[in-house]
Amino acid sequence: MEARDLLQTLAEIAIAVAGFASIAAVFASKDRQTSPQIVMRFEAMLAYSFCTAVASLLPLIPQQYGASVTASWQIAAVLYAVLTTAVNLALIKRFVGRGTTSSLGFAAVAALVSWSPVVLIAFSLLDLGTLSGNYVVALVLVLSQGFWMFLRVVSALFAEFPEK
Repeated sequence: MEARDLLQTLAEIAIAVAGFASIAAVFASKDRQTSPQIVMRFEAMLAYSFCTAVASLLPLIPQQYGASVTASWQIAAVLYAVLTTAVNLALIKRFVGRGTTSSLGFAAVAALVSWSPVVLIAFSLLDLGTLSGNYVVALVLVLSQGFWMFLRVVSALFAEFPEK
């Protein structure tokens, strides 16, 4: 599979995860209040899916404007690091603003897990031969975190239904 196809597939998967979780959240939360934990997980899942979808397409954009393959991966890596940092800071600000102990712990764990790909990419910039592979691994890590949030949101939403 060519890198372009793999990146487009990762973007499609990220959008599908966000879409399915959104549909589940709408149907499951109808006529009842959802817990703050579920809302935080849902927001994080949407943020990580968005991050993966956008970052999956970043290496393709510079190539469209004539940049070399190596330069495209370098530009995408820097933009991905900036994007991930901005998303994490926004999530931490939202979660800390809620002021509960669980939201603080959740924000800390989410930040540590999702910044690990940025570190992986930063080390890859030192050895450009591994940049594209590590970039894809970083995308899969963030996507897996979004998928984990998806499973947590959907299972929590449907666990709240009363038995009939």
